[in-house]
Amino acid sequence: MLNCAGLLDLSWLDNYAVIGAQANGEAIVWHFHESYRTEISSSKYHVSDTLLLSTQVMHNKHDVGVCSVVAQPMAENVLSTGCYDGFLRLWDLRMPSERVPGRSDPVLLLCSTGGGGVWRQKWLADRYVLMAAMHTGFMIIGPLCSTQFGGNTVQIEPLACYRPSAKLAYGIDCFEQNSAGVTTDQQLRAVVATCSFYDNTVDFSQLLLPAVLRE
Repeated sequence: MLNCAGLLDLSWLDNYAVIGAQANGEAIVWHFHESYRTEISSSKYHVSDTLLLSTQVMHNKHDVGVCSVVAQPMAENVLSTGCYDGFLRLWDLRMPSERVPGRSDPVLLLCSTGGGGVWRQKWLADRYVLMAAMHTGFMIIGPLCSTQFGGNTVQIEPLACYRPSAKLAYGIDCFEQNSAGVTTDQQLRAVVATCSFYDNTVDFSQLLLPAVLRE
């Protein structure tokens, strides 16, 4: 069991690593190892597992609280964080612990929502990111590919915005409608669900985006 300061979101990077987003501005990655044992017990049951948290392998500080964190599907060494400062960031997990040729900054990409904290984010088809941006509605960025990220941090603008009048946008999820996710006219088709807090609204919309081949 860990004592974490206001843990707001968790995401598994793979079978052995988990990413945590904390309200104090910290984004942390922990690794699990089979060489340790943790036990959970109560008066009704006893559970024994061979996986135990070892040590945090990355510890990087945002200026304000981290709202959301997601393991990025394009590459196993990349994750994305959403922050109260209104920015979505993509991080290279190899930095700064390893020297990566041509890179000096662990932040690969920076995208501003214009003032709304990125409370939740959802990757679609490994290339687009959908965001619930609290005070500025819902946004989409992309398409993204690993070849975009060179030596310097890439700054981009949202591709599209919708429901800007939503009263505290705080939830978003989506799924690809057809098996391949692509229509006959090479568009990516998905259904997006969004929810906003103060107006008690859940919205379901169909989304059409340019299809991008997975790498």
